[in-house]
Amino acid sequence: MVSPIVEAMATQAARHSANGPRYSVGGELLRERGNLPRRTRMEEAALSSRWRS
Repeated sequence: MVSPIVEAMATQAARHSANGPRYSVGGELLRERGNLPRRTRMEEAALSSRWRS
């Protein structure tokens, strides 16, 4: 559930630098997606949660 949302936000931020400024949620997700591993901290937290979504 979280990965499609993160993907949509990162894609939107990647379209133009004004869409993903530093320290914005979209911008930070985009930067995290660019590093290995490609999972973001938000996705890791969701996977380790009680519901593993």
